Amino acid sequence: MLSGKIAFVTGAARGIGKAVAEQFAQNGAIVYANDVRGELLTETAKEISDRCNTEIIPLAFDVTDTGAQKQAFQQIWKERKKLDILVNNAGLALSALIEMNSKTDIERNFAVNAVAIIEMMQLATKLMKRNEIANNTRGSIINISSIAGSHGNRGQIAYSGSKAAVIGITKSAAKELSEYLIRVNAIAPGLIQTPMLDEALEQKVVDDYVNSSVGMHRVGTAQDIANAVLFFAADMSSYVTGQVLGVDGGFIL
Repeated sequence: MLSGKIAFVTGAARGIGKAVAEQFAQNGAIVYANDVRGELLTETAKEISDRCNTEIIPLAFDVTDTGAQKQAFQQIWKERKKLDILVNNAGLALSALIEMNSKTDIERNFAVNAVAIIEMMQLATKLMKRNEIANNTRGSIINISSIAGSHGNRGQIAYSGSKAAVIGITKSAAKELSEYLIRVNAIAPGLIQTPMLDEALEQKVVDDYVNSSVGMHRVGTAQDIANAVLFFAADMSSYVTGQVLGVDGGFIL
């Protein structure tokens, strides 16, 4: 499904990003995988490469580092002369009640979850615009938002705001880039079982939330998100852009 395509996935050392990188590898893509956790990223890249018999190239850097961003895209261009897919998955959730949010935490939420996405798209589109048109597309950008971005969440005003920004960024970029046949879409995950969730909430809290608010009465998996990302990455979605797909088990119904 992605044979011959070059993909760049951020936040790929674990959780959703790892699942996306492996999904892409299983479908024939060469994947450049980014994460700030360099040692874990190297282990993940080797693990997926060995299992899928393909190339996973680790690029360890903080997505808010503009110099490192440029170096990464320069490396991709030098080695591959194209970029077909960008998945902006790297993110963080610094949570606090309204009056307890520090300016530092607010700015960090937006820097990682929103500003870095714009900067990564700026660099990616420069490469994608050089691509030959194939199956009515030049490239695909997938941004990971959250149901917190569309519906808000108590105690996460800065995080929710930054993820809402991702939705606006996605829709605006889609309008601007459609004439170049570059698609821009977003995924809005619900409650997904990842290391980030394990670190943030006790299991009882998760169970209570699932039973009261999730129609399918289960926590989502990273693979659920990777499956949705694959749809947007593959040519089967060549006429789809500017969409925000909720993958939440019925939370927003």
